[in-house]
Amino acid sequence: MPKCSRCDRENPDDTEWCPGCGTVFRQTTISPGISEGEQIEALATRKLFEFVSARIGEEQARFTDLSRWLSVDRNQVAAFFRRHPQMADAHLIKEPSSRPYHDVICMELIEGQPAVFWLDHGKRVNVRYYESVEDAATDYVAQSYGYYYPENP
Repeated sequence: MPKCSRCDRENPDDTEWCPGCGTVFRQTTISPGISEGEQIEALATRKLFEFVSARIGEEQARFTDLSRWLSVDRNQVAAFFRRHPQMADAHLIKEPSSRPYHDVICMELIEGQPAVFWLDHGKRVNVRYYESVEDAATDYVAQSYGYYYPENP
């Protein structure tokens, strides 16, 4: 029985995550009950916490690395945003006055070009420019959860 390193709870051998605190035991994705379509929708709507909470409970989801519940690749998410450009556009910060101030990932048009960047005390840092809003949204939603897309075949 593996013992959880975070909460010291003993768990069955076949358990992939601790039901006590949500700690992941294996370094693999754990998406039981979350289809690829649901994963993409959760990313696109930035509602991954809600999707995971519905499966393991809100309290446990608070202590879980939400990115471990994802296994979709960048091409799948980009294709979704190309089919639903209005959803990609919804992530754009359209007015600088509505931009948060501190330590947050942002997506907006900079001189007409889509960009994703870290906002550090009101200043853009690590700006990356994209060819389309859909491509920018693809990386923005993943970065929002600390998710790194698996390599595409």
